[in-house]
Amino acid sequence: MGPRPPFWNLLAVGLPVAGALVGIPTASSRGGTGDFAGRLGGAVIGLLVVAVAAALGIGAAVTSLMRNERMAWLSMLALLGSAVIALPIAALLIRDN
Repeated sequence: MGPRPPFWNLLAVGLPVAGALVGIPTASSRGGTGDFAGRLGGAVIGLLVVAVAAALGIGAAVTSLMRNERMAWLSMLALLGSAVIALPIAALLIRDN
């Protein structure tokens, strides 16, 4: 049986991109006379959306590699890109101060 179609490969790339498209506008400061805590809360929620989407992208990339799908290079690229996004945010959440 040959390589499978690239469903999870495309999902591994699409999830972080979709998370960035949703999270970055949420994280951007909204103009107006709002307080600083409200703007900071929006930024934290936006970054968490991006981090969760990147973590799901890591899972999709690993799934596509386990299923031996076509375009394994795309999975490796998505795995690297998602790790660059998700791991620093996870380190900030785990850090003990």
